Amino acid sequence: MSRAASARRSFFPAGALLGVSDRLFFLVEGVCAALFLGSVLVLVGDIASRAVLNQSTSWAAEIVRYAIIWMVFLGAGVAARKGAHIAIRVFAELLPGPVARLFDTAMGALGIVAGAALCFYGAALVEVMAGFNQTSPAARLPMWGVYLALPVGGGLIVLGFLCALVELWTRDGPRSAASAG
Repeated sequence: MSRAASARRSFFPAGALLGVSDRLFFLVEGVCAALFLGSVLVLVGDIASRAVLNQSTSWAAEIVRYAIIWMVFLGAGVAARKGAHIAIRVFAELLPGPVARLFDTAMGALGIVAGAALCFYGAALVEVMAGFNQTSPAARLPMWGVYLALPVGGGLIVLGFLCALVELWTRDGPRSAASAG
């Protein structure tokens, strides 16, 4: 982080939010990497088991599927923080600086609303699934744990876009809230 960015964060009350969120998202990226590595190892192990022992595990594909679901929703929060979500920049590029900043703010706010909806409705779904006590067919994992990826990912999306908006409004010159990471 540059000295100017560091000074800006120290004077802005939400600077602590940005510092903590940066550490949180670093951890989330590590979790995504671990899920990816674990998925690769499970698949390679299953393929080797089929090739060498002529036996396949019933749970390998299921575990990998659920790991991918978690990677997608965790990664969506990281993408919101880093400005890696798909954005149509042509409109903002045509607008003058202050208007572009307002446009970017509106887009960031829309991302926050979408993440909050995912969090709210995902939590309701997790509650319903927990009441059913359903488990996955092969690995016997509780299905509420799989669905928990929705509210967790939604919360990370909200935090990511919120941090992007804080950076948008605490630095010099307009820049996209979607690319403020």
